[in-house]
Amino acid sequence: KKEIYFGLDKFLSAFELYKFLSNNSNAKLPQLKDIKADSEFITYSDINYPALLKEINDPPLVLFYRGNADLFSDINKVSIVGTRRPTKYGVKVTKDICSSLAKSNSIVVSGMAFGVDSVAHSVTLEHQGKTIAVLGANVNEPYPRTNKKLYEQIISHDGLVISETQSREINKWIFPRRNRIIAGLSRKTYVIEAAAKSGAIITANLAFDYNREVYAIPGNIYSEKSAGCNNLIKSNKAEIFCNNNELIDNEGSELNLSKEELKILEQLEVEDLNIQQISKKLNIDFEAIFKIILGLEIKKKVAKQSGGLYTLT
Repeated sequence: KKEIYFGLDKFLSAFELYKFLSNNSNAKLPQLKDIKADSEFITYSDINYPALLKEINDPPLVLFYRGNADLFSDINKVSIVGTRRPTKYGVKVTKDICSSLAKSNSIVVSGMAFGVDSVAHSVTLEHQGKTIAVLGANVNEPYPRTNKKLYEQIISHDGLVISETQSREINKWIFPRRNRIIAGLSRKTYVIEAAAKSGAIITANLAFDYNREVYAIPGNIYSEKSAGCNNLIKSNKAEIFCNNNELIDNEGSELNLSKEELKILEQLEVEDLNIQQISKKLNIDFEAIFKIILGLEIKKKVAKQSGGLYTLT
């Protein structure tokens, strides 16, 4: 561990590292060999580190990436997860949901695996939307390799590919770890089709534990591919998703928000803050923040509490 700490001090101060470890005792540190001089990455202490991801009990200390780093700080992320072998029904539902999410400026997060993941990324790009692929492998090497074209399309269309590891070894244990990032990044998770024991259900359970919204697509009671979704609904871990109009109604309210408004909402997702605190966190002039907050109050997105603190409505 001494060697790991020594390597990390090139990227984080000793105090930042101590603070991270004190607040996140379950977190795993990246190996020194994983942090290469030419790697693009953000750290836990970076101002653009996703605020929602900081809320989980074991956030990544470092996120390596390729693509549009501006997506890290965008609050409007929704994850899509499901089986690698979806039915025609599952493919259609994925296409309908992702086309609506793209039109509402939501960022679609998934794992770039075969099946539902690949459909989610592809359809989002087809509708000029933004998407984030969370890998369980080196960000410079597409995984699976047969998704190389999709990987390149995500990057070339202002999307983002991220991973907490730069290791070139593919280990099964890394994928459940990857799933916590997918759930942690997202304010909502949609489970399309999933077996009772599957990576998609792991992601859904994590999202539920993180107190995020989880939606499951009901399916054939005789189909193994719907057993996981049906169980989530039965156990009240997910809301039942019945039609695309529900999604359009829920997401449409975010369409008219500016980038600055979304950044403020992201900060308030984590904790209630006053105007001065928001100004300091976002490095935006106090008067500008005051005007933006006033607009958010008018739009009924935030409310002022005692002590001058603002909270989400």
